[in-house]
Formats: sequence, structure tokens, C-alpha cells
Amino acid sequence: MARYATESPAIKLYHLRNALVGKAAGVIDQDIINNGDYEAAWAILTDRFEDKRLIIDKHIEAIFSLPKISKDSSTELRKLVDTCVKNVQALENLELEVDGLGEQMLINQLASKMDRDTRKVWETKQDPGELSSYADTIEFLKQRCRIMEKVETNSAKVENPKPVRPVTKSKTLVSANELQCTVCNNSHELYKCEEFKKKSVSDK
Repeated sequence: MARYATESPAIKLYHLRNALVGKAAGVIDQDIINNGDYEAAWAILTDRFEDKRLIIDKHIEAIFSLPKISKDSSTELRKLVDTCVKNVQALENLELEVDGLGEQMLINQLASKMDRDTRKVWETKQDPGELSSYADTIEFLKQRCRIMEKVETNSAKVENPKPVRPVTKSKTLVSANELQCTVCNNSHELYKCEEFKKKSVSDK
């Protein structure tokens, strides 16, 4: 926490909490958090957890246990980015900087967990003569998440269009039983009636 020595107690407590994992994350009392009492929080932690190496190992373990993304999914990719960033920031809070061999191992880990399409896009952006940086890789992944989220939203709208109510045309159907001759009272039209045909022009 030396890098935040000039910050206010509340800010230092914020970064301290972000660096905690496992059992250590639940040790700090809510009253201490509400009061922004960094000194009290640090005293409790150092009294109970003095194994800095163990805490660092937990963060490194979390980074190297990131699941591989098997399909093109903004949700899974966002989870990958957030988990990695959280643990890397926690390590930086513990005075472990991302540089040199560690940085390249971290980038390699991220690349190996990308889905196939994301990996292809990422590879096309790499300069064969230059080493990638962790910051650029994270920025690429965040941008990729934003693009995928927009595409998925638009796809959902196309796949689920607003249903259109069919227009029902009113039809009047007259069955043969509803037809009644006015001359003989049988079920047929007037011009088909034999009695009507026999009548004279004047009678019709």
C-alpha cells in the first residue's frame, strides 16, 4: 500500500479492500468501512494475516485459473476481463508491478482464454516486431466487449420482431340450406326453380 501513502484514509481503505481475497475479504468490520478507518483495518489484517505470500499466491492462482471462452459471448468475455483486472490491481496494490516477463506471461494467459473469433481479431492487430502490452490487451478486450454487446442486442431485436396481428377479412357465406325459393319454398335459387320456369312471362 506504499503507493497510496499520500492518499486519504478512505482512499487507502478502498484499495486495501480491493486487494483482499478469500477469508481476508470478510475480516474488516462494516463500522470500520463506514468510518473509513484505514489504520484500524490494517491493524486487524496484519494481526490475523501476516502471510503476504499467501495472499499474492491467491491472486496469481485466480488469474491462471481463468476459464477458456468456448463461444462468441460478450458476457463471458466481460467476466474474463473483470476477473483479470481485479486480481492484477490487487497485486499492484501489494507492490507487484506488471512488467517484463510477468507482463508477457499475463498477456499469453489472456490470449489463450479468448474465444476463436476474438483471438483472430486480436492477432491481426499485433505487430510481429513488437511485444504486446497488458494495458493495450485489456483495452482491446474491453472494446471487443462493447462491440459484441451491440451486435447481440441488434441480433435479439431481429430474431424477436414485434408480432403483427393478422387482418381478418369478414366473409359472408350462404349455405345451400339458407337458400329458399320464393315460388316453391324449396332450397334452391329462383332461376333454378322448375315451377318458375313453367310460368308465363306475365306471371313471372
